Amino acid sequence: MTLARRLWAAAIRGIIKILTSMKTKVSRKMLRYIFMAIFLLGFLIILDAIIEIFMSHYHKQGWNSDTDTARTPPMGWNSWNKFGCKHLDEDVVKKTADLLVSTGLAASGYVYVNLDDCWQLYRDNRGYIQPDPEKFKGGMKTLGKYIHSKGLKYGLYTDSGTLTCQRRPGSYRHEIQDAESYASWGVDYLKNDDCWLYPGTTSNENYAAMHTALSNTNRQIIHSIKGSIDIRKSRHVSNVRRVHSDIYDEWEIMLFCVDSLINEGLERYSAPGFWNDLDMLEIGNGGMSASEYRVHMSLWCALKSPLLLGHDLSKMTQDELEILSNPEVIAINQDPLGVSASLVKNIRPADGVSRVILTGEDCTNTEMTESFAFRYDTSTNQIIKIKTDEPDPQCIEVEGDDSLVLRQCDKESQNQKWIVKNNTKATKISKLTDKTKCIATSTYNRVSARIQDCKAHKKRWKNNEAWHPHNDEFQIIGDLTKSFRFSNTNHMCLGISSPPDINVYYGPLHNGGHVVVIVNRDNKPRQIELKFDYLGVDIDQEYVVRNLWTRKDLGVYSKGLSFDVSNHDCVMLTLRLLT
Repeated sequence: MTLARRLWAAAIRGIIKILTSMKTKVSRKMLRYIFMAIFLLGFLIILDAIIEIFMSHYHKQGWNSDTDTARTPPMGWNSWNKFGCKHLDEDVVKKTADLLVSTGLAASGYVYVNLDDCWQLYRDNRGYIQPDPEKFKGGMKTLGKYIHSKGLKYGLYTDSGTLTCQRRPGSYRHEIQDAESYASWGVDYLKNDDCWLYPGTTSNENYAAMHTALSNTNRQIIHSIKGSIDIRKSRHVSNVRRVHSDIYDEWEIMLFCVDSLINEGLERYSAPGFWNDLDMLEIGNGGMSASEYRVHMSLWCALKSPLLLGHDLSKMTQDELEILSNPEVIAINQDPLGVSASLVKNIRPADGVSRVILTGEDCTNTEMTESFAFRYDTSTNQIIKIKTDEPDPQCIEVEGDDSLVLRQCDKESQNQKWIVKNNTKATKISKLTDKTKCIATSTYNRVSARIQDCKAHKKRWKNNEAWHPHNDEFQIIGDLTKSFRFSNTNHMCLGISSPPDINVYYGPLHNGGHVVVIVNRDNKPRQIELKFDYLGVDIDQEYVVRNLWTRKDLGVYSKGLSFDVSNHDCVMLTLRLLT
């Protein structure tokens, strides 16, 4: 009960006691004082209720009013993407800390040095977690002191289960001991995974136990968790919550991370003290182009994700450093208002083509077969999409280096010619003109299929170029469907998506300004018209528009403006009211 309500209850009890004990008639003056006191206390109760509603609103938005931890999205580096379990050691961590300072990245805000899984090896006879003595000979407290001596912050990894994902000791039933150890070592950030949960327990109760243990250390430690519990519960036990499974250094999967956040409507929960984590940055790992990395950075900043580098800083190029350290782009991520951008407009090009994707619907269902059925024409070597409501057949075609799209069949086009090779184990579909290139897919539902070198060595692509036909039609179904993620069926197959979108994201800033990110997901350059009424701003006003990547003002506009945006590229803008 709040103070105002306690005073109200005490006053009522006191008034009743006085009135019942009085033997003479109460004067009008006395009654007036009594009613004034009641009125004043009633006003205090109403004011208290208003304050409570106000605080509740911020809690719904994710703000933790009891701490100043993570008032803006954390920025730093995490070891996992590049060094994994095998190559993580004390020297890597110290070298990275040195490079964060010498490259200027620390000055840009990248201050957390986070060790992921495999720093720990066992528990001592008292149950306290111990590091790998071969890889961390100086111990974790000494390593923390080294990191702090550089003006940086120190992060570690644990798991809420009995084991970590790499089968090192987890924190289950050791939360208090581990939190005490982390605090004594000077830890500032804890990534808490959810592999190997103890039977009968839930991530929610385990995360709550660690949250309580960390809070009781009286040290500010950011608590970062997986998205295995509802986001409305997550905000009470963490500062950072992962949106999805692991990111990879690939254009489609990077966008999949963003689509997962938007499709679930999670962006509305971001606020100072609680952030949606789109996973680590892949910039610098070489799997995407410079323009794709700009999109990556722009979306992570606009959507207020933590910015945790995931590459080897010693091999970083100047172009990559410039993307990561652009002060105007970082300022969007660190804006003190803390409101995430949201998707406000999808623009579908009139001449857009459908992409070939891995689809998670149950495509063996007889009612769905037509939607996912193809026919292989041995006379023309074409894979033809069966669609009864269209008189002109369409064929799978290679666009660019590795994209697969659906276009009107052309018997002369070499990009539509395939060879389908059957054996006892699987069906391989390779290019007729280059039999070393096969159709393959990621393990992510609704991510585009592609052309790649047959029998690719990358583990996550292994066997994902193995198919088999279903029923009488050439329905292309993945053989190893159990490895496919984010699907409720074991019969994932090739299907067709709608044309690539141009996405427009918008968010407000603390100074009354606005941020806009326009992403061209298409495989070709596009001229894109940005209309300010998409954004919900006052179109009767004039705005100074600035391009954050070129760091130049574009001029003053009131209704909107147009851009030429290259394929797989973006424009990131701020709008500032003209004064």
